[in-house]
Amino acid sequence: MITKSYEKLIEYLALISGLLVFVMSVLTMGDILGRTIITTGIPGCYELVQYLMVFVVFFAMAYVQSHKGNVRVELLFTHFSPRVQTAVTLLSAIMALFVFCLIVYASGIYSWESWVAKESMHDLQGGPLYIWKFGVPFGCFFMCVELVVGIMKTIRQSIGAD
Repeated sequence: MITKSYEKLIEYLALISGLLVFVMSVLTMGDILGRTIITTGIPGCYELVQYLMVFVVFFAMAYVQSHKGNVRVELLFTHFSPRVQTAVTLLSAIMALFVFCLIVYASGIYSWESWVAKESMHDLQGGPLYIWKFGVPFGCFFMCVELVVGIMKTIRQSIGAD
């Protein structure tokens, strides 16, 4: 039950990420057409696209990890024995988990401080900046969950439980 709900959640986050790519494309196209046709673009378009990129990247990370879509150098890896491959996979996942936990912690504090200070943007009519900052710890949290799930699967497979 929890597994299916979690999988649906990261699928929805990836869908949101994809939809935001579409929105960014439409905004950019509108800005370019505006500059070409009527010599004025969409105000704040460049900045908005930059802010949306946070959600595009960090909302899709866990989904990509769950489908083993991240880049991995296979040149040497395929020549290792299955036991060494498992050890390398576990070690890299544990190191990634450590790094992403640090990112969640540090960016969470940074986002929280931004929220407490009610930090606003200077370029988009003073809209709240903290909303965009919370995308990083939120997305990285689900990446941590996905890494833990992957580590558990690798351990189960290595001891023959699956």
